[in-house]
Amino acid sequence: MRTVLMVAEKPSLAQSISKILSKGNCTSRKGLNGACSVHEYTGSFQGQTVRFKMTSVCGHVMSLDFIGKYNNWDKVDPAELFSKAPTEKKEATPKLNMVKFLQVEARGCDYVVLWLDCDREGENICFEVLDAIQPVMNKGSVRERSVYRAKFSSITDTDIWNAMSCLGEPSRNEALSVDARQELDLRIGCAFTRFQTKYFQGKYGNLDSSLISFGPCQTPTLGFCVERHDKIQSFKPETYWILQAKVFKGKDSPLTLDWNRVRVFDREVGQMFVNLAKTSREAQVGSVSKKEKTKQRPQALNTVEMLRVASSALGMGPQHTMQIAERLYTQGYISYPRTETTHYPENFDLKGTLKQQTNNPIWTDEVKALLSTGLNRPRKGTDAGDHPPITPMRAASEGELGSDGWRLYEYITRHFIATVSQDCKYLQTTIDFSIGTEAFSCSGKTLISPGYTAVMPWQGIPLEESLPDCECGDSFTVDEIKLVEKQTSPPDYLTEAELITLMEKHGIGTDASIPVHINNICQRNYVTIENGRKLKPTNLGIVLVHGYYKIDAELVLPTIRSAVEKQLNLIALGKANYQQVLQHALDIFKRKFHYFVDSITSMDELMEVSFSPIAATGKPLSRCGKCHRFMKYIQAKPSRLHCSHCDETYSLPQNGAIKLYKELRCPLDDFELVLWTSGARGKSYPLCPYCFSNPPFRDMKKGMGCNECTHPSCQHSLNSLGIGQCVECDSGVLVLDPTSGPKWRMACNKCNVVVHFFEHAHRVQVAQESCDACDASLVAVDFNKTRTPLPAGETQHTGCVFCDPVFQDLVELKHATMRHFMHRDEFPAALEEGSPLPVSPLSCKVSLEELYGESLELGLRLLAVRGAPPVLSALLCQAALSQLLQSDLSPFHCPQEAEVNPEEQIVVLLHSEAVQRHFLNKLIDEALAWRQNFIKLPSSPSRFLQCSVHAIKNTRRKMEDKHLALAEFNQLFGIQDGVERAYYAVFDGHGGVDAATYAATHLHVALSKQEMLQSDTATAFKTAFKHTDDMFRGKAKRERLRSGTTGVAALIQGQELTVAWLGDSQAMLVREGQAVTLMDPHKPEREDEKQRIEDLGGCITFMGCWRVNGTYAVSRAIGDFDQKPYVSGDADCLNQLRLETRRLGGDGFFDVVKLSSVSQIWSWMHLAAW
Repeated sequence: MRTVLMVAEKPSLAQSISKILSKGNCTSRKGLNGACSVHEYTGSFQGQTVRFKMTSVCGHVMSLDFIGKYNNWDKVDPAELFSKAPTEKKEATPKLNMVKFLQVEARGCDYVVLWLDCDREGENICFEVLDAIQPVMNKGSVRERSVYRAKFSSITDTDIWNAMSCLGEPSRNEALSVDARQELDLRIGCAFTRFQTKYFQGKYGNLDSSLISFGPCQTPTLGFCVERHDKIQSFKPETYWILQAKVFKGKDSPLTLDWNRVRVFDREVGQMFVNLAKTSREAQVGSVSKKEKTKQRPQALNTVEMLRVASSALGMGPQHTMQIAERLYTQGYISYPRTETTHYPENFDLKGTLKQQTNNPIWTDEVKALLSTGLNRPRKGTDAGDHPPITPMRAASEGELGSDGWRLYEYITRHFIATVSQDCKYLQTTIDFSIGTEAFSCSGKTLISPGYTAVMPWQGIPLEESLPDCECGDSFTVDEIKLVEKQTSPPDYLTEAELITLMEKHGIGTDASIPVHINNICQRNYVTIENGRKLKPTNLGIVLVHGYYKIDAELVLPTIRSAVEKQLNLIALGKANYQQVLQHALDIFKRKFHYFVDSITSMDELMEVSFSPIAATGKPLSRCGKCHRFMKYIQAKPSRLHCSHCDETYSLPQNGAIKLYKELRCPLDDFELVLWTSGARGKSYPLCPYCFSNPPFRDMKKGMGCNECTHPSCQHSLNSLGIGQCVECDSGVLVLDPTSGPKWRMACNKCNVVVHFFEHAHRVQVAQESCDACDASLVAVDFNKTRTPLPAGETQHTGCVFCDPVFQDLVELKHATMRHFMHRDEFPAALEEGSPLPVSPLSCKVSLEELYGESLELGLRLLAVRGAPPVLSALLCQAALSQLLQSDLSPFHCPQEAEVNPEEQIVVLLHSEAVQRHFLNKLIDEALAWRQNFIKLPSSPSRFLQCSVHAIKNTRRKMEDKHLALAEFNQLFGIQDGVERAYYAVFDGHGGVDAATYAATHLHVALSKQEMLQSDTATAFKTAFKHTDDMFRGKAKRERLRSGTTGVAALIQGQELTVAWLGDSQAMLVREGQAVTLMDPHKPEREDEKQRIEDLGGCITFMGCWRVNGTYAVSRAIGDFDQKPYVSGDADCLNQLRLETRRLGGDGFFDVVKLSSVSQIWSWMHLAAW
């Protein structure tokens, strides 16, 4: 049975679409990244029965960025970003492992249906998905089509089924237009932003913005706001006068008349007209006109109009509005919210859409009336060819949607009902009067038929006092005539709604990006939002725009960006070449950038007037380590320290308070330390201003404080105050805050975890000793006698904050879930059926034989990230696996494939996620039992085996090598023969990482099962390599894998070393300062290897290097089954060697290091370690 993979843009969309297409009969499971689910069902596709797998991404899979070294602001000239700096696609959210997740789900699939949003960004994501999955999908025949695109505008049964029945292809041109926009914005924005940020932040102290950014769309958007500000500032009010007349007839209320001359700007002229009018005491009716008028119903709703109304009427910002609209869309309440179209297609089911609103009491009367009398055809609008107008797709209530969601949905629904309603009709009456020589008039409106204003009452005809009945020639008594003085008023600041209109008019941004650009100028502190959602430019925003105007007005005017947008549209339509448009635009902006740099003094002159020099800003705080004078602390964003004597500026952590730290100094550079704190109950840490900007050690980066400093002896460093691995993140360390007493705390130096403990303790110190159970540093606590919480009134205790029962109730976690292995809240309960796993399994399906290795790998990985000591992890995993293998695994069996070759042995497969959930529950039980009984761990090995690992992927897209260091070999496999064992291995994958991962997971398991492990280790190794190769053959056939791996493994048994290898991975021994070669790597050009291959009928050819049959550059490997037996799976092995000194092993190391140099390198490493 063939498999169809379907991919949506968001997890909620995947769930909704799969529910519709499967008619509610799909099974769901969590994907390996934990964020996306996979929904599976059987159905029909292209006339055949197939298995569907519906999943999703989370927006863009990849993002565009410069390669590593070009992200260093200090070492790269911004001008290089226009052409020299290479870009690369990186995973947009690395933590999601989206590429790996998609490849796992796509492996073995025959077709893909792309359900990404139907706009240009969606088309771009289509090709990001295809780039990830096509290498691992089944390869069909040349003529067979495997990629399909679904086009839909709403999440309704009708629309989804229509899309499934009319599948098309993704548009490469639309995707390229997005690629072009991304690269232009990246190169242009980064170049200008880096230059002006570094130039001005180094000169002025009160800019109050952490980034002085430039954007091809952002800057013209700011320009509109500053242009209105300039009009307000330059406005000069003028005085003018109007004639105000009031007349009445009989006992009727007086009428206020409008002067037909409107106004005059000369008071004496105005007074003259007053005198002329006062010559008559009566007002004569010159004419009475009555005209029926119509107020047109609105056109269908598009994105820009929705954003305008949401801002002006609902008080919701554009960014917030789009977030709510997207949520309503994914939940199926409205159609796709990004559209420029205001015209409904001819086949749009207006009546069916309206019927869904009949039961809502708010507008039920209007809807029923329309259905009974007939819908009015909506006004003709603009068809942009993208999506239908924004329309309600099903009924909803405020309780379902929440406050803001309901307000937006209510407006969208009212707008839709209005489009199919009648126009509003009213009668306008105008009475013309003459008083003396002057003409006046008054008018009034009387409603005839409310039409669409019944559902949009804010657009209705306001209630007015009715005009008196009169005819031509009637007379009214003049009550008063007077001259009223007034002044012209300036325009108001732009509202968001007005700004959106201007951006649409000038082609700045798209319906999707307009909210982003407005949000950016607010976040950069270029404008502030005032009452009524008016945008008032800040001093910085004004100066920047005026500076751009002085240097190059086109940088801020909308004309050039509008022209670029038109070119991008031509790319999308296939009428312009992607590379030519990109290069042309970059050439223009590159020249503008060079002119901008040369003319920056023009903008600087404006800055000098508006902002203070950095030397005159801030207040003295701490002493400089170079001149020993006080440096000034500048609080305005970005906060920093400046030494005016040395003319040096030092960065500081942002979003917190800075104060002097006890006048203590850094032992490295003599700078006074400062303390950064996020608040009384938050985290704080000291830092050296110089080290923060200039890391003193290789393993440190810019922006690290003392809590990450690796100084070996400084009392403030990580080495002195670090306690143990963070309970939440994988890379952080919990560090004692020595300033926090008497409310003591430790905080992670990477994430926001804060652990409060030992309140009211007199002293808390980190001890030199570490915990035997979890390897955390012990903490010595000294309490006052009157407030000690320790048992029996003790005042002093030293123990582990995680493991020591005395400390368990004195530790309180903030900002995160306690995940440390031995904390009382860890492993609280068994994992329920269907719940996501805390770590992802390696495979979707696993054989009974593979279950052994994959379960151990999963368990060790889980316990490692939770800080469990390796010995304990090995014991717990071994115990849990024994329990698992003794249980009934039949409920986890996968159904047999329909087509099975009777000559092949049937392999029982298990659902990996389900059986591993069962294993983890066993592991949880074992861990809880161990914690309750606190059984003493077995003693450590008699010798300490130091092991270090360094891995680098160089220019490869992803790391294909795997390694394993297992000093707890005996504990993991329950071996109790009195011989200490440690296992080390490196695997060099090629053609993918699958084979290397498989070997790193299963080779040591196969080795542990060999009966001759102790008596004949070499034979045991060879058998284990061969068996692992055979096992991988089965998996490769099931999942159509084509990768391979070489490898080198070593087993230390007591004082004996055994090394086995396959391919060109290598190991070396250093004995008494001399390099000892242990092995001869398998390479095709080796004479015996060449002879073996040729005897089998193969050949060795030179294609840049020697290759087997012109394919692989290795002659032995696990995997590579398309070249077996020429690429052999038989390992070589060095018989047991007495181990009297240190060993160095690796893969790729010997490609660049000569054997003669190894001993010197090892000696240097050994001395450096001490």
